[in-house]
Amino acid sequence: MTDYGNEQTRSGLEHLFAIERKSIPDLCACCVGANRERFQRELHRLRGFYFKRLLIVGREDDIYLGRYHSSVTPKAVFATLNGEVAQLPRKGGTP
Repeated sequence: MTDYGNEQTRSGLEHLFAIERKSIPDLCACCVGANRERFQRELHRLRGFYFKRLLIVGREDDIYLGRYHSSVTPKAVFATLNGEVAQLPRKGGTP
C-alpha cells in the first residue's frame, strides 16, 4: 500500500512525499516471483518524491526468527531490503 500524502499534509504538498507500508507477511511475500516485481515497481514510484519511506509494520525480530508464513528465509528478506531500498535516491533525488 502506498500512501501519497495524508490528512495532515498541507494542501499542495502531497507531491513531496510518499510512504510505502508493508506488514511482515506482505514484505516476505515481496521477496519472490511476481510479488518481487510488484515491490520493485512500488519502490521505483517512490523515486519521484523528495521525502520517501518504506514503513515496515512489525518487529525486526519477527523476521530474524522466521515468525511469518512463508518459505522465504530471513536472510532472503533482509537481502531484498538491502538491495532494493539501497537503490532509492536520497533527499532531492540524489543517490
